[in-house]
Amino acid sequence: MTNLQQLFLQTRVDRQQANMRILSYVLPSYIVVSIFTWLVYKDPHYLHWFLVPIGLSGLIVLIDAVNWMTGRYDLFDPAGILGLFMAHFFFAAPLMHITYDYWMRYVIPPADWRDWLGWMAWVNFFGLVIYRVIRDFGFSIKSLPKRTMRWTINRRRFLIFVIGGLLLTGGLQMIVYAQSGGIVGYITAFEEGAAENFKGMGFVFMISESFPILFLMFWVVYTQEKKWSKSWLVIIAILGVYFILKLLFGGLRGSRSNTIWGLFWAAGMIHLWVRPMSKQFIAVALVFLISFMYIYGFYKAGGVEGIQALVEGGSAKEDLQSSHNRGLETTLLADLGRSDVQAYLLYRLNIPDNGFEYAYGRTYLGSAALLIPSSFWPGRPDTKLKEGTELQYGSIEDSPGQKFSSRIYGLTGEAMLNFGIFAASTSFIIFGVYVRRLRIWILTWEKGDSRLLILPFLINLSLLMLGSDSDNLVFVCIKNGAVPFMILYLASNKETVYHTALEQKEIRR
Repeated sequence: MTNLQQLFLQTRVDRQQANMRILSYVLPSYIVVSIFTWLVYKDPHYLHWFLVPIGLSGLIVLIDAVNWMTGRYDLFDPAGILGLFMAHFFFAAPLMHITYDYWMRYVIPPADWRDWLGWMAWVNFFGLVIYRVIRDFGFSIKSLPKRTMRWTINRRRFLIFVIGGLLLTGGLQMIVYAQSGGIVGYITAFEEGAAENFKGMGFVFMISESFPILFLMFWVVYTQEKKWSKSWLVIIAILGVYFILKLLFGGLRGSRSNTIWGLFWAAGMIHLWVRPMSKQFIAVALVFLISFMYIYGFYKAGGVEGIQALVEGGSAKEDLQSSHNRGLETTLLADLGRSDVQAYLLYRLNIPDNGFEYAYGRTYLGSAALLIPSSFWPGRPDTKLKEGTELQYGSIEDSPGQKFSSRIYGLTGEAMLNFGIFAASTSFIIFGVYVRRLRIWILTWEKGDSRLLILPFLINLSLLMLGSDSDNLVFVCIKNGAVPFMILYLASNKETVYHTALEQKEIRR
């Protein structure tokens, strides 16, 4: 190829990249304006100042979402995945609350929810600006570390540890089934009250429910180079087997997130180790996951009878939806969003003389203390349950018999419970640092690095950071991550490597 041809091709590539960069800013603006125009035309109730901060937040997150959809970001780049999730979390969900007239139950609502959705959107907007600055400022190929660690799997050790792990986890689950009277008895125990019937079994579940991910790790490592393993038919079949295993190992006792995030982890491992997945495949998978969340909501609400009500439809389905607040809007706005909950916390904090006392970091300490069994530390610090309950309903001491609220408040919600309104935006600092670190790992961990097997789990944590609380994160890390990480750590050889060709790597920003 002549120099003139190379110059022509490079110019064309540069022009395409410039066009894609422009598109990533123009298309989000078009999406926001189009949706707002349609909503105001459809319902004048949307003609409110709250559209301004929601629209600004939407612009920030939709840039990442568009970059992911147009291929500027890798399929499992956390910036792109978070962009898609945050497009719902910060932009679509607040608007859908108005559409569905769906709000949190059992509280005295504000006079106009739109005001507090708007104020909370301003808080989130400033937080998102902080997140983007921390994530991207000075981030380039030259900023990446030139010396890193590389983990390579020692297949002999891995085989010993993973088979031992499968035997241990599978055996423990069989014991659980045997004590429950089989799978039917296990389901019955869940229907009669999982909190009581499975009390004290957290440590057992932490180990036993690692079976599906260990099984998939074993399959991925030992079939990576096989041509037949790259067939879509084989991949779909193995994901189907994995899905069934996730149901058998935890899913049937009401642990929906255990199954959903486990599937995300599985898809990531296959993408990084076996065969890259397409966006079309991911789109179909998202439809499946949302459908599963909706259907599983009926199982969680009523067990087998809940599924029967869903299948039969009619009044049985409507009665269960009404009594347990289960519906598609619940899936989208309560399970995958925190807009009304966080707006309500903000509203309550702005009530003069509300008598609320901040936790001042104690909820985070209480979450960390969950790592220590209560038998060793009987007076462990409280988690977010105390402050969350008192901000919604008043002092527990003044209301004997008041039950603790089990609501989840998310990153900004828990920050407000601890330090007040201004802490909500600054909580994005830690979030931005974590996502930046994830992107560095993605660019420096080479193909075949055993840590790529847990990378999807680490990306999953970034999603959970937004919508979950610190106690949920501690629980997920220990229950879902401890056993697989320990096995990979013990079965991997570690060596220091120097990246002399990082400048040749393409970074999608």
